[in-house]
Amino acid sequence: HEASFWDQFWTRSSVDNARRATLTISADVAATLLRGESVKRILDLGCGLGEVAMLMAERTNAEIVAADVSDNALTQAHEAIASADLSRRVFPVRADCYRLGFGDASFDAVMSFGYASAASYEGAEYEVARVLRPGGVAIVDFRNLSVYNTLLDPRAGWKIWRRYAHRDKVYHLGPIGLAEHFRPAGLLLENVRYFNTYPPMGNRLQTEHYLRIERFGQRIGRALARVLAVKLRRIG
Repeated sequence: HEASFWDQFWTRSSVDNARRATLTISADVAATLLRGESVKRILDLGCGLGEVAMLMAERTNAEIVAADVSDNALTQAHEAIASADLSRRVFPVRADCYRLGFGDASFDAVMSFGYASAASYEGAEYEVARVLRPGGVAIVDFRNLSVYNTLLDPRAGWKIWRRYAHRDKVYHLGPIGLAEHFRPAGLLLENVRYFNTYPPMGNRLQTEHYLRIERFGQRIGRALARVLAVKLRRIG
């Protein structure tokens, strides 16, 4: 059922200027959090159309395995990666976040973006930990309760709260809850980054304008940020 849902999602999905900004910011956040780490192989879990994986290929020298449960998404990712001449460094594969077909300690880093990112699903943290080498890091994003999705869009805030209350995908309220969620899997929270502080207005602005607003919004940070990313360290 999950694969069928995402196949339908990627059939009707569109990439607007705001989403392009989000993809760029996500890759920048990942690159920043990986700075100083020894990373030769990255798993992009829930890669969708492969945009963040390709952006990370521009920002690092690592080999990137772009994994998703949707065949539809992977078909499009294959085409985009080949068109960008990145087929020797970015490898799309089909994988379920609960049953990753990789050996233990296969990756130096795992990244998972998309607000409801695959690595944020209840139980997926154990597979993320398994495929990470000891000392490796995972970067996972979540929706953040902020001004945009409380005061300006209360329906979005209510939806997040209901999902948190019913444990429908993991929306933990703040770093303490996230640390508690990942610790049993052997993943220790080291860092939190808040981002996507620009207003979600689709094509009303150009991507570069959203990125400029983001640079300003970062000064305010958590209050405006619609997304937070956590950096987790695999222990043991």
